[in-house]
Amino acid sequence: FSNILHSARIFIHDKDSTTFLETMSYNIPTLLILKKGYLNKLTNSAKKHYQKLEKNKIIFTNIRSASNFLNQNYHEIDRWWKKKQTQDVRSNFCEIFAKTTDNPVAETLNLIKKLQ
Repeated sequence: FSNILHSARIFIHDKDSTTFLETMSYNIPTLLILKKGYLNKLTNSAKKHYQKLEKNKIIFTNIRSASNFLNQNYHEIDRWWKKKQTQDVRSNFCEIFAKTTDNPVAETLNLIKKLQ
C-alpha cells in the first residue's frame, strides 16, 4: 500500500475512512467526495474542521464540482496541494483526526496509563 501511495499523483476517496486519513497524514494530494448532508451529521467541533477542508477544495459534496476542480488543476495538482493555506488546513486536520507518531508503542502505553 505504501508503494501505491507514493506513486500516485492524487487520491480520490468516496468515503470518510481510514484510507482518507492515511493519505492526508502521508501528505499525498487527496480529494474526498461526500454525500450532500454528510457534514451535518458531524459534531459541531468536527464539522468546523471538515468545512475548512471543503473551503480549501479537499472535500466536495458535489461530484460535478469535484470533477471540475480536478480537470482544472490536475496538471498542477502539486502546486495546489503545497500551497501554504492548503498545507495548514491539512496539517491542523491531521493533528486532530490523523495524528502520527514515531513511537506508537510508547504512546499507546502512555495513553493506557492515563486511563487507569
